[in-house]
Amino acid sequence: MAELEDWPIRVDILIADTRHMTNEQFGAYMRLLCAMWLHGTKIENKPDQLARIVGVSRKVWKRLAPVVLKPMTVTPEAVSQQRLTKTWFHELEYRRRVSRAGHVAATKRWKNND
Repeated sequence: MAELEDWPIRVDILIADTRHMTNEQFGAYMRLLCAMWLHGTKIENKPDQLARIVGVSRKVWKRLAPVVLKPMTVTPEAVSQQRLTKTWFHELEYRRRVSRAGHVAATKRWKNND
């Protein structure tokens, strides 16, 4: 299970960044982003695996990939997306701060009850 199940999406930025994509390309892009979010911001750069994540044949993926992967960071090992990675770490830090604040408040509450 993912460490961060909820993904805060800036819809205005998403639409602006993908306006040039067809519906099929946009669907593939979103599936990849969702997979990245659930796997800690990166997925392996294996064409067969990417095609399965997207839900298309390898032949169709080969046609979609140039447009879908263009806004992403692609290395021989992995595929990621800079904005998604930034959001991931921001959310992780935010949740840690909230958790710490809750722990501090609870500790104070218990100490005051002694």
